[in-house]
Parts: sequence; structure tokens; C-alpha cells
Amino acid sequence: MDFWADFSGLQQGAVYADVPFEAHDGESSYAVVVTPRCDFANDKVDYVTILPAAPAHEVLLHWVEIGVFQDVQLEHVIGEMPISQSKYNQFDRQFRQNYLRWHQRDAAARFHFLPQSDVSPACVVDFQASHSMQLKQFAKFRGAKSIKSPYIEHLLARFASWVGRVGVEGFTTQAEDDIIRSLTSFAIDKKK
Repeated sequence: MDFWADFSGLQQGAVYADVPFEAHDGESSYAVVVTPRCDFANDKVDYVTILPAAPAHEVLLHWVEIGVFQDVQLEHVIGEMPISQSKYNQFDRQFRQNYLRWHQRDAAARFHFLPQSDVSPACVVDFQASHSMQLKQFAKFRGAKSIKSPYIEHLLARFASWVGRVGVEGFTTQAEDDIIRSLTSFAIDKKK
């Protein structure tokens, strides 16, 4: 996968290092620039819109600690990195089972995974923690890499989907039963 390009200046898809985020208790993280290209081209940028991208192993440890993956045994991931293959296999099996349950609850739509580059670890982008920063303040941070096309467009489409979603109440058990009954009766009527 040819995901990364060398850093080529402040533009959509640029990744910066050591950017502090309030949503991460002020800790520094990587940041992906999502400000539209046309705003840069037309010199209309007063604020840069960025998404935090934290190292995947840190995010994973945090998710395990807060119970996102309830059955995953934390001792399989804590310790020296990289962990042994046998510990990884045990953790991986538990992670996959819990990830499927978590993904079914649509929580995974909030995150986007970035592969490791020669200057950064694999990272997890958090769409919910999008942030704007004044251009002159943002300019002091160090550019690291750029995300190539079509991968930046993929990230942007997923981000737009996350931001533009419409939240509605989930179905009650009664409503689910009614839907199943309706579908079942429709299928039975078609057989007659």
C-alpha cells in the first residue's frame, strides 16, 4: 500500500507531530489536516481544522482500560512492546471477538486507522475530537508526512459521514419483534 508521501507543506492530508489536544488531556498527538484544499488555494484559511491521530497502541490500551473490550485481558498488551507472539495471539483472539461486538454498536464509525510510516507509528484518528486552531498558532508545529490520494479522500468521506450523521433512537424490543413478524408474515404470504 502506497499510503504515505513526504511532507510537502500545510495542505489537506498533511500530518503534523506533537500537536496538543484538549480532548486528550493536553497530551501531544499527531494531527491530520482536513481543511478543504480550495481554502488553502484561495488563501481563505484563518483556522486549520485538524483531527487527532494518537498512536494505536496507546488508544488500544486506553480502550481496554475503560472497558470498551470487556473480556480482553489487559496483561496481554501491557509490558514491553512488541509483546510475545503467544501473548499477542491470545490478545488478538479476544480483541477480534470484542471488536465485532463494538463495531456492531456503530462505535467504530468514529475512528479511522492510519498505517505506520517511517516517522510515525500506526495511529487511530478520532473524528469526534475534531478541532480548529488559528493558522498562526498551528504553523509552529512540525510537519511529518502527507496522506496520498485516494487515502485522504477516503478519510474525508468517513469524517463527513461521521459529522453529518443523524442520531435517532434505537428500536425498542417490541418494534424489533414487530419488524421480524412483519417480514416473516410477508415471506409466508409470498409462499401461498
